[in-house]
Amino acid sequence: MPHFGLKIADERRLFRATLRRSRPETLNWAITILIDWRNEEQAANLIRIHGDNDLVLPLPRPASALHQIPGGQFNIVSRAAAIAGILELGITAVECTLALGHKKSE
Repeated sequence: MPHFGLKIADERRLFRATLRRSRPETLNWAITILIDWRNEEQAANLIRIHGDNDLVLPLPRPASALHQIPGGQFNIVSRAAAIAGILELGITAVECTLALGHKKSE
């Protein structure tokens, strides 16, 4: 499952279990919503977080105003505490870079 950035065995097992428990209708709905989504406005206080190795939804080019965290699609699980900290504190890109040891896109 390299496309989801699943390099740790426990994460692979959790991901497979989640897929097995999910109804096909729900998965199809989620994929359709994701593919068809067209954002028409951007919130002023938006904090954008993206895995730097996300092969499902690659980084946009140019990747501006964006916190890049090492990893892929499963970051919401594997780096949940770090992501929650970014969202709760609304920390700046520099603070985020120092806290997580990652880079901020220019």
